[in-house]
Amino acid sequence: QAPGELGMSFYRELEEAPNQLRFKLFHRGNILPLSDVIPVLENLGLRVLGEHPYEIIRRDGQSIWIHNFLVQYSLSDSISIVDVKGLFQDSFRAVWQGMAENDSFNRLVLGAQLGWKDIALLRAYARYMKQIRFGISESYIAETLCHYIPISASLVKLFHIRFGLDYRDEDTRSKDFAAAEAALIDSLEGVSQLNEDRTFRRYV
Repeated sequence: QAPGELGMSFYRELEEAPNQLRFKLFHRGNILPLSDVIPVLENLGLRVLGEHPYEIIRRDGQSIWIHNFLVQYSLSDSISIVDVKGLFQDSFRAVWQGMAENDSFNRLVLGAQLGWKDIALLRAYARYMKQIRFGISESYIAETLCHYIPISASLVKLFHIRFGLDYRDEDTRSKDFAAAEAALIDSLEGVSQLNEDRTFRRYV
């Protein structure tokens, strides 16, 4: 581990609740300020229940600090640690290194199993809506996306069908897009608030 770089481990212990998780951060040289770490975790949808720091002194005198967090995900009673571990660690690192923004859109990493680049896509569209005077705030859009996690994941899927490079046959792309769009529109029947419905339809 180079100076300033983070090592990390995201996992669940067998005896803990399905929505309780462990996150360890490894950092060489000095202890990490909790005021820097906790806002990132909270914007990833995690409530910090506890934290224990440990210092290990190597034979060469170098210090390794281990921060052991007990966290709880707020948007679901259970998540699949196998499916989200890599996405979560990549997203935390991207935010920590300044490549991704630290805001409430990041709650979709765990719930919707979206990477930080896909979330940047949703955030960019929200800001474009603001530029074209769509009368709903960015914070409300983020809350809407996190309230309806499966629909948010479907929006990203729709984008990749429409613009992804996997398709060589445009007829197949068009058919897949039409089917995915119809399924997404049908899912809006479960959206209760008019402004939430307007938000998703504007994304589409």
